[in-house]
Amino acid sequence: MQAVQTQMQKRRNPYDAYIDEPDSIGTHPRLQLVVNLNDWMAGDGKDVTNPRLEVAHCTGESFATGPGGKLYQLPGQRFANLYWLHEDGFGRADLRKQFKDGYGYDLGVPVN
Repeated sequence: MQAVQTQMQKRRNPYDAYIDEPDSIGTHPRLQLVVNLNDWMAGDGKDVTNPRLEVAHCTGESFATGPGGKLYQLPGQRFANLYWLHEDGFGRADLRKQFKDGYGYDLGVPVN
């Protein structure tokens, strides 16, 4: 946090990018010291943005969204979770086909 605060105060950017605590998301846009990712991914960053990226499917989108509904960091998981799943659902051919049709790759049982 100290390095980021110093960067903001001096308005010098020794880093190309940094990952900040989502609780600080309001400070940086108000000071106009960050790039909003919605505009960047649609503009200058379009060539390096995965066209299949679906931010709405990421956990924590609300924590990465700042003023004006703009995304100021990629959402990530803030808290550890435990996920339970029914492995038998992965054996259903209709669900595997529906998944592959929608996402373009095979549905498989998570391994990590």
